[in-house]
Amino acid sequence: MLAFALLITCAATAICAIAPTLQAWSREALPALQGSGRAVAHDGGAIGRALAASEIALAVVLMAAAMLVTRTFLNLRAIDVGFNTERVLAFDVPQPANRYPDAKASLAFADRLLPRIATLPGVRRASSVLLRPLWSVAGMDWPVTIEGQPAADEAQNPLTNLEAISPGYFDTLEIPLLEGRAIADSDRDGQAGAAVVSRSFAKRFWPDGRALGRRLKFPLPGSPYSGQWFTVVGVVGDARYRELRRSRLDLYISAAQCPYPVHQFVVRTAGSPETIVGTIRSEVRAIDPALPLDDVVVLSEAVQQQLANPRVTAATFAAFAAAATALAALRSRHAGRVARADADPRARASGWRSAPRHDKS
Repeated sequence: MLAFALLITCAATAICAIAPTLQAWSREALPALQGSGRAVAHDGGAIGRALAASEIALAVVLMAAAMLVTRTFLNLRAIDVGFNTERVLAFDVPQPANRYPDAKASLAFADRLLPRIATLPGVRRASSVLLRPLWSVAGMDWPVTIEGQPAADEAQNPLTNLEAISPGYFDTLEIPLLEGRAIADSDRDGQAGAAVVSRSFAKRFWPDGRALGRRLKFPLPGSPYSGQWFTVVGVVGDARYRELRRSRLDLYISAAQCPYPVHQFVVRTAGSPETIVGTIRSEVRAIDPALPLDDVVVLSEAVQQQLANPRVTAATFAAFAAAATALAALRSRHAGRVARADADPRARASGWRSAPRHDKS
């Protein structure tokens, strides 16, 4: 794209330079300044005014586009993502399938790692999550069935965002608990299925505002909880998991009741999150020296990465709008001077008269 833009720029520059040169070569300078000078001046004034009007129109269009794009960027920057991104470190611990073959093995690793991280100096809270916020535009889009819902309505149910979490996850990210309770240590394998839903989820499926105690089920292949009823035990605020522009219908279950490996972690610190990365890596190696630390990011920086493209787009449109406005102002000023000179009799008398002939005698 850069090479193409440079090529087009060079070609346009060459055309703009060659055309006047060819025009100058095709006529004699003195006749152009004498007999035909008045006609050329009149034509140039009309063309100049037309160009000025076109450039002003283009500048207005670019200015309007720049304002719209800038407003979109400012709106995105002002969005409440639903959790506190300040001083939160997120990372992944990829686990080979030959030594961590199932979700239980990953759960056992997390149960060993989280207490070690929680006791580190400067760490306030730590928890695990299936897919951290703003990890990707992809995620676990999951169908749900609501108890007592007619079959026709069930077919219209939107997909939900499934998240498996460890106890303390909402406290770590400071996602507000609106009703009921959060996922607890008692929500283990073999216990009744417990689910926490987001505010938008509760409003979509239970408009009467009574979500607690309601039941839902969803497929969990490879788990005894697949197709079993989960009871809603809590309602939390909406959070942006895939993108900043909109939230989804979030459905949270315990990592201990999920058949999928959970090996992403979020850690809230009292100071700079970057300072504890090395210590956390040492704790991971103390449990399993072969495991790496991957996808290390501070959530506030992840939000800024989401804003990078809108910021560049807004700046680009603003620059083009400013340049077009400046060129239109120069063109308009030049066209105005030509028009005033054309309308002034004294300017015409001094500017359009032919050069005097010299009498050789």
